[in-house]
Amino acid sequence: MPEPPNLFEPHMPEVDVPPDLQGVFTKARIEIASGDERRIGIVTPGRMVMLQPAPPPGSIPKEFVAQVSQLLPSAKPLNITFVGHTQLEALMQDKAKCIPQLGQLLGFAYLGHNVIVFEGHSSAFEYAVRDCDVLMIDSGMLAFLQPDWLDVALRAARPGAKMIVQDRKTGRLQPVIKSKNAQGWRYGEPDGEASYANCLLTMLAKAHSPVPVRIASGSPLPSLAQFAGDPAQREWIAELPFRYDALNVDRVIAILHRVVNWSSPENGESKGVLKAQLATGGGQRQAVSFDLTLGQDAAGKQRLEIVKSA
Repeated sequence: MPEPPNLFEPHMPEVDVPPDLQGVFTKARIEIASGDERRIGIVTPGRMVMLQPAPPPGSIPKEFVAQVSQLLPSAKPLNITFVGHTQLEALMQDKAKCIPQLGQLLGFAYLGHNVIVFEGHSSAFEYAVRDCDVLMIDSGMLAFLQPDWLDVALRAARPGAKMIVQDRKTGRLQPVIKSKNAQGWRYGEPDGEASYANCLLTMLAKAHSPVPVRIASGSPLPSLAQFAGDPAQREWIAELPFRYDALNVDRVIAILHRVVNWSSPENGESKGVLKAQLATGGGQRQAVSFDLTLGQDAAGKQRLEIVKSA
């Protein structure tokens, strides 16, 4: 006798398709924003709207508020659409078990954002993401979305909207960008100095021969394109979000400085070795290491040299 299905396992449920689907989601946004109570709206597969109250203003510790604010920094309220598991029977039994991100979504509502949750069915996808600033997807629901979901989202959402997948197990937020690969999208890199440092090391690790790179305070950061060894790498680099003129060189040096055990300075220079794991595809990883030299120029500005160990 087969085991009964797990009620809380993500899947695409059967949905109703009322004549005015756009009206369902427009009404949900209005209901969420009306009244003094902040809440999120869960649009069920039957196209009912369940309103889940957020904690009252001032009831959440400032530390938690700061953490949630950092996930989606914004000076204005955002329209957020979240794709999650919304099977009605599961929701009625345990909303938090059905939607593990519920606490975080209520945190967004607590901050004043307008949050709609739905299952991601193709019949309603465009209506649900229309005019949203952020589309977040539970990674458990990715496999059930229509193949062109990103194209639809980019067309329907507001210009510059963020597309994010949240890992169901770890909670990690991963930006999604358009790509020329078979599925039409891939996980992107967030903009910023830490991401730049990681991508720089990745490019140096993939180089066929060691290429020394020099980073100097007061000078522009090296463009990653100069380290591309094949068309696939050039395409990957072209899709990176980095605005090199906005990146802070000293922060990049500080990030790398923190993860290396340095020798005592000798002749004004410290040396260190950085060991890392390079993802080579198929879940495989390769151990790589880098030799780093940190010093100062005549003007007292920092300079850092990085080269893959032979």
